[in-house]
This record gives sequence, structure tokens and C-alpha cells, in this order.
Amino acid sequence: MDPDEKLIRRELARIRTYPRWKQSGLGGYLYYIAPDAWVEEAFRQRDGTWLVGRKRNGTNRVFTQLREALKYGESLQAPPNRNRR
Repeated sequence: MDPDEKLIRRELARIRTYPRWKQSGLGGYLYYIAPDAWVEEAFRQRDGTWLVGRKRNGTNRVFTQLREALKYGESLQAPPNRNRR
């Protein structure tokens, strides 16, 4: 685990409200919207990159930095902008 990931892990551990990212037992992170409901995941690949999103709906992306992967995962859950024209 690199120093940036250690820092992110400490930052995430301090957050107690929802929505929030929590480390999973499989080496990734799950984005919880309630204590028993997660909606997004970020998992480290063998080459050290991070995969976020789902292939079936075209949202999957690969990131080299965990922080960027988590930010993208949060953006997938953002409510749609209803003022778009």
C-alpha cells in the first residue's frame, strides 16, 4: 500500500455519516448510502490501477490514483442535473 492510500484510508476512517466509502474485506472500497446499502465499488487491479463503475452500463473506468477513482465513484451517484437543456 502506498503512502497516499494510507492517508486516504485514515481520512475515510474518520467519516461516520452517509454517504461514505468503507474498505471492503477484498481490498477495495464500497460506497455506502446507508449502513446496509452500498451502491458503488472501487477495486485495485493486479497492475495497481483502480477500477470503478460497471461495464454493462458503460460507466467503468480505470484510474491510477485511488483518490480519483473514489471521486469518480461518487460522481456516478450524484443526482442528475434537472436544469440541463
